[in-house]
Formats: sequence, C-alpha cells, structure tokens
Amino acid sequence: MLSILTSSFFIILYSLEWGAKRANEWLITMMLSFGQSIFVIDPLKVFLITAIISFLIRRPYDDETLDFNDPFTGTLLTNNSISYMDDNQETYNETNLKKIALQRHVRLCNLRTIDSNEMAQAREQRLREIKMGEIIREIIIFIFFTIILLFLSYQSRDINSYSLYRDTKNLFITENFHDVNSISTWWNYCDNVLLKELYAQAWYNNKSLTWREKLTIASRTSMRVGAPRIRQLRIKDNSCRIHRRFKHMITHCRSDYNWFDDDTKDYTPRWEKLLNKTTIKINNEMNNQTKRCKTPWCYQSSLRTKSDPLSAIYKTYKGGGYVVSLGRTYQQAVSVLNELHSQNWLDQLTRAVIIDFSLYNANVNLFVAVTLSFEMTSMGSIIQDYRIKIFRLYDHVGSYGIIVYIFELCFVIFTIYSLIHEISLIMKQKREYFKKFWNIISFITTIFSITAIMMYGTKKALTRLAIRSLKKTEMGEFVNFNAIGSFDEVYSYIIALITFFTMLKFLKLLRFNRRIGMLSKSFRYARKDLSSFAFVFLIFILAYAQFGFAIFGRSLRNYKSFFSSLTTCFRMLLGEINAPDMIAVSRVYGTFYYLSFVNLVFIALLCIFLAILNDAFARVKRELIATHYRNEMMEFMWSMFRKTAGINNQKIPENDNEKTKMKCIKEENDAPLAKFDADEL
Repeated sequence: MLSILTSSFFIILYSLEWGAKRANEWLITMMLSFGQSIFVIDPLKVFLITAIISFLIRRPYDDETLDFNDPFTGTLLTNNSISYMDDNQETYNETNLKKIALQRHVRLCNLRTIDSNEMAQAREQRLREIKMGEIIREIIIFIFFTIILLFLSYQSRDINSYSLYRDTKNLFITENFHDVNSISTWWNYCDNVLLKELYAQAWYNNKSLTWREKLTIASRTSMRVGAPRIRQLRIKDNSCRIHRRFKHMITHCRSDYNWFDDDTKDYTPRWEKLLNKTTIKINNEMNNQTKRCKTPWCYQSSLRTKSDPLSAIYKTYKGGGYVVSLGRTYQQAVSVLNELHSQNWLDQLTRAVIIDFSLYNANVNLFVAVTLSFEMTSMGSIIQDYRIKIFRLYDHVGSYGIIVYIFELCFVIFTIYSLIHEISLIMKQKREYFKKFWNIISFITTIFSITAIMMYGTKKALTRLAIRSLKKTEMGEFVNFNAIGSFDEVYSYIIALITFFTMLKFLKLLRFNRRIGMLSKSFRYARKDLSSFAFVFLIFILAYAQFGFAIFGRSLRNYKSFFSSLTTCFRMLLGEINAPDMIAVSRVYGTFYYLSFVNLVFIALLCIFLAILNDAFARVKRELIATHYRNEMMEFMWSMFRKTAGINNQKIPENDNEKTKMKCIKEENDAPLAKFDADEL
C-alpha cells in the first residue's frame, strides 16, 4: 500500500510539471499499452506457449484415449504399462493381472488383415498429408519472401522524403516561377529567387560564411552537390515552312523545337557566326577534348553533358545543348548571369532553358535532384515545369545497414531459388506452364526480381562514378545526379510491381476458402464473355475519345490531345464529369456528348459487365449446391492442426469403453494372437 501511494504521489507531481496536454497524452499511451498487453499480447503468448508445449510434451495415452482400431499401438502401450508397473510395484495381485490381460485381449482381438477400402483410405490420407506439406512449405516460403520484400520496399522510401520534397519546392517553386512568361521575367526569376535560394550568403547579423557554409543553400539545411547548370536548346532560323502566298510578307519564321531542326553549331558571343580565323581556332581546339566547348556559345552533345533526353510538358528535348556552369559561389553565379544577360544569351531562337542542380541533406541522408524547365513555344508563351527527385544513395549506414545487407542478401537468395523453381516447372510442364494464371504471376515476379537486382547494381555503379567525378572536380563543375535519381525511381517502380504481384498471390493462398474459390471460379467461367465485352468497351471508349478530341480539343485542356481525351474518358467512368465546360464550348454537341456517354458507357456497359459476373457467380453457386461441395483439404488441415496442438480431443465415454471391451471379448475372432485366455497369465 505504501509503495502504491508513493508511486501515485510522484506521478501526480510529474503530471503537474508536464502540463495537462502532455499528461493526458502520457495517460492515454499508458492505458493503450496496458490494454494491448492484457487483451492482445498476453493471450497471444499464452496461446503460443500452450501450443508449443502441447506439441513437444504430449499427454500419455490412457484407456479413455486409446484407439481400439489400432492393435499394434494397443499392444505396445499395454507392454509399456506392464513395464511401468514393474518399475513401481513389487507384487501384482490377481485383479491387476486379469486387468492387464483383459486390456491385451481387447487390443489383439481386432488384429486382422487390411482390406482394399482401408488401403485406399490410407493412401488417400497419405496423399493429403504430402499435399498439405507442400502447401505449408509454400506458405512459409511466401511469408518469408513477403516480409523481406516489404522491408526492402519500405526501406527504399524514407518517411522524410515528402518533407524534404515540400521544403525544396517551397524554396524554388514560387509565384515568380509561375509568373515567368517572357525572357525578361526569366532573368528576374534567376536574380531574385534562384540564386538567392541556391547560394547561402551572410548570416542575419552580417557574419561572413566559412568555405564549408558557402556550399549550403539559403536555408542552411542542404548542401549543393556540384555546381548548378543551365542548358539552352535552340532552333535554326527560318526553320518552318511558309505558304507561298505569304513568302513576300514574312522574312523570318521560327518553328517549335524538334530533333531535326535544332541548332548544333558553335557561335561567338551574341550568337555571331564564326569567322574563318575563329573557325580554324575552334577546329584546332577540337583535337583537345578538354578545351572543347567551354563557353556557353558552343554546343555540347548529350555524351559530353551526360544527360538524358527530357520529356517536358510541350516537347521532348535532347540531352545536349548550350551549357553554362554557375560556379561554387554566389558572386561567381551573379557574374556569369550578368554577362549572359548583357550578351543576349536568350533570344527568339531559344526553345527551352533547363536548370539542373543537386542537393544533399546530411540530416536525413537524402539526395535531391532538381530540374526546372522553361519551354518557349512558337506562339510566344512560356510553359514552366519542375521535377524534384528524392532518393538515397547510401543505405548501409550504421548498425541498421547490416540489417539492410542481410535482407538484400536474402532477397537475392529467394530470387535465385524462384528462378530455379520456375525453370524446372517450365521444363516439366512446357506450354502448359503458361496456361495457368498463377504460373504467369510467378514468372513475372521472378523476371522483375532479377531486373530489380540489375537496377540496384547499376545504381551503385553510377553512384561511384558520380562521387569520383565530384572529387576530381572538387565540386566546381556540374555532376549529373538525375540519371541516378531516374534509376532509383525505376528501381522503386519495379519493387512496387513485385510487391503488388506478391500481395496478389495472397489470393492463391486463400484458394481453400469457399468464397474466394467461388470468386476465382466465377472469373474463370466469365472469361470468354468478358473478353468479348472488353472488345466492345474498347471500341466505345476510343470512339468517344476521338469525338471529344475533335469537338473540344481546341478549347479544353483535358481534350488537347487524343491521349488526354482518352484519359478524360476513363476519369468520367469514375464519376469525374465536367459537363458545364463541354456545354460552354458547344451547347448541342456538348449536351449530346455528355448524355450519350452517361447512358451508353457509364450505365449500359457497366450494367452488362455486372450481369456477366452475376451470371457466372450463379452458375458456380448452382454447381456447388448440386455437388455438395466440401473443402476437404481445409478440414483436413484444421484437424491436423488440432491433433498436433493437442486440443479438442474427443474422449470415449466410460460406459462405451466398457461395452466395447465386453463386445470384443464375447465375439469370436480368428486372429491367432487373440486366442488366449486371461487366466493364462
């Protein structure tokens, strides 16, 4: 009592010190933990301990639990009983001897030959045990593989990724970014937002920065990895075709960007063409690759920039271009941009400006690859877009890294095992292998697992090359981490697909469930009807997508292309229908498009789909009723589990046991071992 009062007194004091909010949170946490321990953890521990003990330490047989149909077991147990009595009793009276003889007589009286029916039942029992062993082995392997896969899947995505993505976006994707609609506003964005956020300047008290602090961004949370880079893509002048009736009026024509009319020549400042002497000088410098194209006026191919093609909103751009590095300090970046601005680096032939830079946040061990693209169309507008990739390059840090190593090694082992298993099945079943749905799922999972291992190795190799380039240039030049981020992104997609197909295989493990079995059988019966329905459904969707693109493509963004129109049709199936915009474009065609789509596709076709499934489900249900379906394997597994766990064993009543003994004694039995009298002992 004293200890309880003392503990309560100190708890009250700590609660007063914490405050009401923290004290309530502590109380709720304590009550949840206490309730979880009572209602979840402790019952589970009791069940597991009981099951293990009952499996390892069986209860000895007695007269009430002996199987009278097993004479060998009965005889053996009877002999054991005699041995037990010999060890514990010195003498036997006549009653004990007759009781032992009676027990032996009851066991041996049923000794007889096994007929064919019993042999068939024993064979069927053994086949069930073998099949159950295969199923249990499959379940255990599947559960272990799923645990490893889920660990790697969750480990590849840090919980801090979104926070870092949001903070990076708030720094660079501001109102000035979305307000870029001309070349002058682009220069304004670079001066007022990009450089000020990319490069840390003096502290709030005008304290100067150290050389290490100058490598950080304005928020001081992340470090620049290499120098930022700006890449420009241009087109040739007079690259578009002019109608013959307007040739005398138009002297300059500039088309949109394409891979055939892009400009790849070298120029002098202000985009002046090279003179003969300058050309000879440039050609001489071409022999020395270290001096080739070091100015923003020389074109660099994608091999030199080490960049992949960029698919933006409007066009897809090559990996090369006219490249400029901003340097390691704020003063260098301002000087470079002022020089480019004064020399009109951007003009009417510019079709895209792409800004690339990489960051590293050591607090959460995450890298950031940022790409800002500005597409300058032939209509005069500028389309802004951004891509922020968050990824981790160093997974094996600290003691947690050892665990990651172990799980990765287990994943490789399971992949090799799956590969060998699937190859053996293909060689054994050949074409029949690909006719089963779950075999196809296993085959796809194995292929994706091998691809994930290859992608992981490629990402590690690219990481070593990038870090080596950083050390070589002393972080003074741009190092492309976008490729590594892309590989990490693809790796995450593959892991997600593997996880999806693996979780889908849970349905295979549930095939012994009656409802799941009915569902899978319904889809199997409706396969032909669903194939025909899918063809008709596809025709309707394509027709409405083309119709929407033709009618609304010039006015609505959701119908600007055939692919966008097709995507909008699928979104309309989910209930996202923007009828007012359609009617605003065309009152007649918009109303007709909306009403016909809702009635024909949204209502009629979906009702047909449900009718096909209902018909197949009714057919399966009728078959189950007619055949008196019983899931024998599930019942067998449950009975084996109860027998192994030693629970719910039915005892033979004492009266029935005595009746069985007397009946066995009175009946004449031809078994040779049973022909003896109890008095013979």
